[in-house]
Amino acid sequence: MSSKFRNTEIQSPKLKYLTAYSAEMQMQMQVQQMIEQNNLAQYLLKKIQLSMTSVMIKRFVLMLCH
Repeated sequence: MSSKFRNTEIQSPKLKYLTAYSAEMQMQMQVQQMIEQNNLAQYLLKKIQLSMTSVMIKRFVLMLCH
């Protein structure tokens, strides 16, 4: 049992490093997802604004023509 205990002690720093590393990677992935989602939201908002602007212009042109 003591040899097993010593073995886990030796692996402990490595395990701590791997745990910290995986947590770091997870956080980076979450940040990346947030950035991508935000970009998508901004893109859709711009697209909506552009389509609304084009609708307004079309209406204005129709008003001028009639």
